[in-house]
Amino acid sequence: GNGICNKCVLFWNRDDFVVFWPKEKDWIVKLRTTSSTTTSIGEDAWLEFYNAYKYNGNRPVLVGYSGGRDASTAELLTDEEITRDAVASLRSMFGNVPEPTRSIVTRWETDEFSRGSFSFLAVGCTKHCREDLQESVDGKLFFAGEATETHFPSTTQGALISGEKSACEVMDALKKTGDAQFNS
Repeated sequence: GNGICNKCVLFWNRDDFVVFWPKEKDWIVKLRTTSSTTTSIGEDAWLEFYNAYKYNGNRPVLVGYSGGRDASTAELLTDEEITRDAVASLRSMFGNVPEPTRSIVTRWETDEFSRGSFSFLAVGCTKHCREDLQESVDGKLFFAGEATETHFPSTTQGALISGEKSACEVMDALKKTGDAQFNS
């Protein structure tokens, strides 16, 4: 299967900025105020925020996460509307939150090259489904990506590992061609 998790990265200027969230916490999580069986538009579409403050030179940055149906529905909104909703979620937790100076919004589901954010094993699949995705076609067409990695699926690390593995398979296949440039 293919899942979706979008981000809204919020930036504030450091000049005279007072951090309004707990700086020592890595994650800020809000409890949903609507039913989990409905799709949320607005502040309930943005329930989790990663605090990048202490990892990037004390720059005020929060990364909001929206997943599943909420993320899919939010992709229909403009960047400004998504930013507004993410800030509204923060305001419901912290009160007076200044407008961010900049934001970056992802739309993984409608991205023509990815059509989603991560893979998962659908009902009835086992790790063998991922192994099948790794198989080359006639030793000429090779596949890589987190969906093909059995030990670290759905992660950047899984994508890197599978890419390295596929690159080695490509080099081995090229060496078998007998071309001198690949046999040194």
